Amino acid sequence: MSPPSRGLSSWTIGLLLLATLALAWERAGLEIDPENRALRSIDTVDARRMAARRAAFGEDRVVIAAVLPQAGPDGRADPAATLDDLAAAWRALPAVQLVAVQPVDGGDLAVAVVVMRPGVGQSARELLAALRGSAAPRVPPDERLVLTGLPAAEVAVAAAVGAEQRRTVPIAGLVLFALLLLAYRDLRLAAAAFSPALAGVFWTGGLFRLLGHRLDPIASLLEPVVLTVGVAGAVHLVEAFRLERGRGRGGREAAEKAIREIAWPALLTTATTVAGFLALATHPIPAVRGFGLFAALGAGLTVALTFLITPEILARGRTTDRMTMPAPGSGAVPRTIATALARASPGLVIGALLLTTLAGVAWTRLTVDTDPVAVLPRDHPFRVDFESLSERLGGLETFDVMIGRDSPATHPGALLLLERHLLDLPLVVELAEAIRHSPAGDLLVTGILRRSGSGERKALFDRLDERFRRVGYDGAFCTGSAVQIARDSTRLVRGQLRALLLTLAVIFASASIGFRSLRLGLLALVPNVVPCVLLYGTLAWFGRPLSVASAMIGSVMLGLICDDTIHMLHRYREARAAGAGPPDAVRVGLHRAGRAIALTSLVLTGGFLAGLTGTLATTRSFAVLATAVIATAFLCNVVLTPALVLLPLRRPARGHRPHRLAVPAHHARWLPMAPLAVVALLLVVAQTSGFVAMPARRSPRDLPPLERMLVDWPEPAMRLPAGVELTSGAGDAAAGVVGRTPAHRPATVDEFAATIGPRGTLASLRAAAVATGDAPLALRVSGGRLGAPGRAPVRVVDGLLTLERDDGAPCRVSGEAGLAALPGGAVYVELTAPAGCRTTGPAGESLFFRGVLEPASAAGRSR
Repeated sequence: MSPPSRGLSSWTIGLLLLATLALAWERAGLEIDPENRALRSIDTVDARRMAARRAAFGEDRVVIAAVLPQAGPDGRADPAATLDDLAAAWRALPAVQLVAVQPVDGGDLAVAVVVMRPGVGQSARELLAALRGSAAPRVPPDERLVLTGLPAAEVAVAAAVGAEQRRTVPIAGLVLFALLLLAYRDLRLAAAAFSPALAGVFWTGGLFRLLGHRLDPIASLLEPVVLTVGVAGAVHLVEAFRLERGRGRGGREAAEKAIREIAWPALLTTATTVAGFLALATHPIPAVRGFGLFAALGAGLTVALTFLITPEILARGRTTDRMTMPAPGSGAVPRTIATALARASPGLVIGALLLTTLAGVAWTRLTVDTDPVAVLPRDHPFRVDFESLSERLGGLETFDVMIGRDSPATHPGALLLLERHLLDLPLVVELAEAIRHSPAGDLLVTGILRRSGSGERKALFDRLDERFRRVGYDGAFCTGSAVQIARDSTRLVRGQLRALLLTLAVIFASASIGFRSLRLGLLALVPNVVPCVLLYGTLAWFGRPLSVASAMIGSVMLGLICDDTIHMLHRYREARAAGAGPPDAVRVGLHRAGRAIALTSLVLTGGFLAGLTGTLATTRSFAVLATAVIATAFLCNVVLTPALVLLPLRRPARGHRPHRLAVPAHHARWLPMAPLAVVALLLVVAQTSGFVAMPARRSPRDLPPLERMLVDWPEPAMRLPAGVELTSGAGDAAAGVVGRTPAHRPATVDEFAATIGPRGTLASLRAAAVATGDAPLALRVSGGRLGAPGRAPVRVVDGLLTLERDDGAPCRVSGEAGLAALPGGAVYVELTAPAGCRTTGPAGESLFFRGVLEPASAAGRSR
């Protein structure tokens, strides 16, 4: 038999303390990523489109600047003149590529669209600082400069998240320690339970910064994870120590016995928690990958620190009566609960199954919607200015439609029709600036978005991309930061839910292997599944969309839920293997693990509720949802799980013999640290391969100046000719057939003509002798009065169109025809209609025709 251990040496404790202090100092220097670059997806369609946009036009950084009049004594504020002066100064800045000034609201408000020059090696925060620094001496006292737009919003939100974390995390830590002190009424016990969690925060944060990472809204959840796992694991060890003290063992002997008793379930909980967090590494967004890896690292570190720190605090010094827990068999409360659960187990299980099923059905109603600015409190200066300007201007954020140089949409007439379609969309306020073109000939159309959530915006961008595909605009697509953020928000939340399912599968596999029982592995899954299903089902039933914070709750809480479940089942299985019946085994499990589960749930509930002192909507929402999950998990662990094992079903007479560690305590304490080595290896591989790295900034590059193409064309040049017949030469019009897939089947048009009446009516629009490869089809389209040009100089005929085949059989279909006047009297025409009149071809296809028509007398001349 090995001699008793005397614990860690003073040198080891000193080195551990110095390392913790050094990493705490390092963690204090953690910075916030003001652009949240790690939240942008990689290896997705939107990421590749953003890369194409960046290569052609540079970074997407558009700032909306405004000068607002202040109440002054002389009332001489002139915002438009001030902004003109600022625009001249900003154009001289190396970081600025374009400044376009536009007065609105009768001149009492001046607005400028400032496009940042790409590749200057500055962050958005530095660029905004440069704008403010240049403006400071030029803005009079009775006026105020406001900088908004997506880059400014990201900087403001990032700064608020950083300030919130610096304020609420210490408050939560103090509340946790105060509740532990209140529960134990012993300073040494409270310190033994809290110290590993605090040290884990320092170690995880310090390593996070040493490896070159910065905080983002996802990474800011690491510290709640570390506190959760650290306190839960340490409380179980403290309770095991108190139980051994109740059996009459001395301080050092009780600590060593507690280590041996708790080492195997701690190894199992560490393995399942680490494996669950590592499942997040399958996510396409680097921030979530990094969260999974560092959460696994933090979980492993807190367990290691628990077995290094907690026993030394417990074993050293004088022991008190409060460090003693009565031995198993003397607890009346566990016996009463076990007896009641044995009688009520069928009803409890059926009720839980019905409630979970009802919540699971609601998952079909889950929606995703995020609004970064709404995260800020209503009285936040940036939000006040943002919402005020949004209300007056209609919107402040921009998105792009990029058009490849070979796309049919690059034709001036097609661009006019595209602009008209964009301006008619409810979420589009206006075109932000002139159309830009790259040296390679690609085009960029920029629109201003109305204030809306990510769900509405994603639907808008999806509809636009589908329209481009349907009408044959190959190479045209939606892109820009607003597009990627809207789609990444949905991708992040839905990817998180998929990762959560994978995490639960990993927990099931790990618990089944660790317990050597599929039945116990399935039971370990129940308290993890039920809280998540109820959480998201409740949100769906109440019509609350998922956000980043609510989607991450499940993963953040798994550390606590999984640990408590495994400790409870381990004690139950241990009692069953010793010959106890199911009710007695449940009683022993509740006595040996139930107090620790109740204590961790109570303490962590108070710690998370401390988040209500925060000001950000995400912080407060996270606090409420986390508290609800903890309460539900507690009920599952102490009520539902015992009820399941007490069901009157056929079961083995005795469980598997529990694992016994035939090693001394000073060796057993290292066993739960084994998963940490695996995490460290994976983290090294991820760091060296760039798996969790943020996208690198682009090197400086020169782009051509922005050119005005269509937006400023004079209105008289865009008027359609009246009382003329327009036509194109034989085979002169481009045409095609679009199916349900992007593949276009070509068609040939022998004649494409239109007749415009003397009062601006569309007398007819003809596409004759259309050869589709199957059979010729002559189409006659009769339209009504041309629509008003609207905000773009384009006339549109939509509604019912009449299509005629060669045999004269008419067909009324819903379609759209757009006509845009070009210089010299020519007219660009596009027609889109279902192919329902075609004699052959797959159902659901669309016909589209486009071409440039000239007055009949000029037909055949060069365009």
